[in-house]
Amino acid sequence: MGEATFTNKEIDKFIENEKVLDFKFDRELVLSNDGTDGNQKIFYITDIHLMTRISNANCKSQNDIVYFVSHIANKILEEVLLGFHELSIIESKPLVLIGGDTSNDFAIFRLFVEKLRESNENLVDFIFVLGNHELWPFPYNDFESIVNTYRLFLEENGMYLLQNDIIYKDTDDKMYNIATEELLLLDEICIREKVRKSRIIFFGGIGFSGYNEEFNANKSIYRLSIDRETEVKETYKFEILYDTVYNDFFGKNLVVFTHMPKDCWHKIK
Repeated sequence: MGEATFTNKEIDKFIENEKVLDFKFDRELVLSNDGTDGNQKIFYITDIHLMTRISNANCKSQNDIVYFVSHIANKILEEVLLGFHELSIIESKPLVLIGGDTSNDFAIFRLFVEKLRESNENLVDFIFVLGNHELWPFPYNDFESIVNTYRLFLEENGMYLLQNDIIYKDTDDKMYNIATEELLLLDEICIREKVRKSRIIFFGGIGFSGYNEEFNANKSIYRLSIDRETEVKETYKFEILYDTVYNDFFGKNLVVFTHMPKDCWHKIK
């Protein structure tokens, strides 16, 4: 006997009745630094938890999952482009920040990103940060190798991963990166010169939970991918980078975007 599969109408009806696509989708308008280069529309969303939504939708086959995940990707783009067209003056593509815990299954994460790319048609820029759930599929792997797996895949699909580095959008509406190594090696003058014409600057990543004594690796929040010692080390690394970035870019349009809240990764709450 073959797999049981919902018809598209049955899935649509379930989605409508159960509201399994409801999620918080906030937006804000950020002006360029000199006020003359138009507006940058930014949307952000976090904790989509695709595996939970797929389970709640009672998807019974791979076709069901593909159809359902396509719905979510299309809904995000519809929301973004609706807000985009509502603005009277736009000189920059809208940008979506996706803040981690998208999926604890890498195959589903890949499917989601691919569906976003297929529907996007290069109208929207996407920046992801990872959550603790993104690390679950890679037990005992080195953290940097996990990050590189996600980064390379997102880059192949024209998207960006933010992890202990900077991504900025310049007045030419193109995206640029300052890697972790550059942030640590370059002095403040050199770094500020690199972003002199930026509309908006993003710094972020998981952040980790080194300062949280209750919600941390000892509670298996990363499953078998990160232990407490590594978590604390990565937290201190991020904290140092944050302090550097905050001081270097004070007065600029800087957005700090992390999965974990600040009191988990910085000693100053």
